[in-house]
Amino acid sequence: MTPTQRRPLSFPAVHPCKSISASTLLTSLITLSQNICTFQPNTFPTQKPYARETKRQIQILLIFFQDLQSHNSFIPQPIIPVFSELHFTLQKIHFLFQDCSIQGTGLLLLVKYQFVATQFYLLICSVSKSLDALPLNLIDVCDEVKEVIQLLTKQARHIQLELDHNDEYTAKSVNSILNQFELGIEPDVDSIKQVLDYLEIKTWFDCNREIKFLQDEELEKHQYQEKEIHLLSGLIGFLCYCRVIIFETLDFQFQLLSHNKTETRCTAEMLNYITPDDYRCPISLELMTDPVTVSTGQTYNRTSIQKWFKAGNMTCPKTGERLISTELFPNTALKTLIQQFCYDNKISVSTSKLHISKPASTVNPGSPAAAHAIQFTSWSLARRLVFGTEEQKNKAAYEIRLLAKSNVFNTACLVEIGTVPPLIDLVLTSTTQENAIAALLKLSKHTNGREVIMESRGLKPIVTVLRKGFSLEARRVAAGIIFYLTSVKEYRKLIGENSEAVSGLVELIKKGTIRGKKNAVLAIFGLLLLHKNHSKHWRRMWMVLVLY
Repeated sequence: MTPTQRRPLSFPAVHPCKSISASTLLTSLITLSQNICTFQPNTFPTQKPYARETKRQIQILLIFFQDLQSHNSFIPQPIIPVFSELHFTLQKIHFLFQDCSIQGTGLLLLVKYQFVATQFYLLICSVSKSLDALPLNLIDVCDEVKEVIQLLTKQARHIQLELDHNDEYTAKSVNSILNQFELGIEPDVDSIKQVLDYLEIKTWFDCNREIKFLQDEELEKHQYQEKEIHLLSGLIGFLCYCRVIIFETLDFQFQLLSHNKTETRCTAEMLNYITPDDYRCPISLELMTDPVTVSTGQTYNRTSIQKWFKAGNMTCPKTGERLISTELFPNTALKTLIQQFCYDNKISVSTSKLHISKPASTVNPGSPAAAHAIQFTSWSLARRLVFGTEEQKNKAAYEIRLLAKSNVFNTACLVEIGTVPPLIDLVLTSTTQENAIAALLKLSKHTNGREVIMESRGLKPIVTVLRKGFSLEARRVAAGIIFYLTSVKEYRKLIGENSEAVSGLVELIKKGTIRGKKNAVLAIFGLLLLHKNHSKHWRRMWMVLVLY
């Protein structure tokens, strides 16, 4: 089992089956011991003494196992249960070594140093117990090997639980830093650097890797107690603070390449952002499987509107306007959106009643320490957006992208502290446009973020990026922001009256990337939720959607 297939500090070892042959068991013990011996304890961020001692014991056992195999020694039946128990223990040791060697686990293992040290101690005791039960007089190995095994047994029997003083001191420093954050006190930078140096977190990338690991753990919060959840949240907040305050430079080319992989989920998020009611037929209130548009611009399910016409009605069911024609126009764009929505949410198209609950958003910071850490981080980013160099402003915008996608609290904090206006000022500059517009996209998902964008006169520069962005990616993101703005009824009217916004969306559908076209279609769909926009632009946009 690889480390990615199990949670850290979990040891799902399995006893060998009772019918296993002695030779097979011995071969497996050798392989397992060899795997453990490939680890280098001196490279572990914590628990170096225990790891070195454990590896030393396994190396001695490996010599013993290999000597048995090389001499084709007969293994009596009473030995097999002892070897089976050793195999079970070695599996756990292997798991523990894996956890200590995984890059990104350093901080978590440090704050859990007592638990990890206890696991090493218990496993060493387990090895000692198995060796005590080993009848060496029944095994045909050389006397030197027997003496080494006897010495190992004696040494293991006298090992006591001892905590590494360096681990203990540094862990207390981390707890002190978290306590300061919890009290709303910004910790001393030198004490933070000492912790990072001890864990060999030397670069922005190292720090970000630790954050990603902890965030993955936080997603499994249902498996943690409340106290542990608070700890995880505090550690994430602490590292986010470090990533911004301590590590001022990063390899943007590498990071943006990896970051763009996560951006492929943006369109799916936007699809989920549309409420299920937008996909219901106004007549039947059921999910539309074959949406068609009538002359007033309203969309209905084909079977429902046809029944309406057959009943002798010649008015639009939703607006009450008289229809100039009963001709129906297939709304292929909306049909595609509905199909994608159903696929993403695992909904059968034949479902007559749609009940969808959105996954709960992480509105709370998780702990007071995390809340204050993010606040300090947000203040620093806001200052750099205004007073920093071009490089600092660009990095600050990128950091906002990362922070805002983590949870709703981060987004709300960034908006409240005032990062939106300076980001708007950066969207028209070539060196900062990509990160600034992407950061605004993240913030536009929050209600207050949309409000601040409009109050800060952000629509005009966003539309400029939509039409004349330095890259198709920037134009795609601008269309995404417009989509989120259309979730507010008043903004639909303002955007619908902006001819450049509408023409920019149409142009993106014509010449944009596949993802850009999807964003533009979604934005247009958001605009068409306001009936007043139909008379001005819907025919032109409809023709474009049909053609493209």
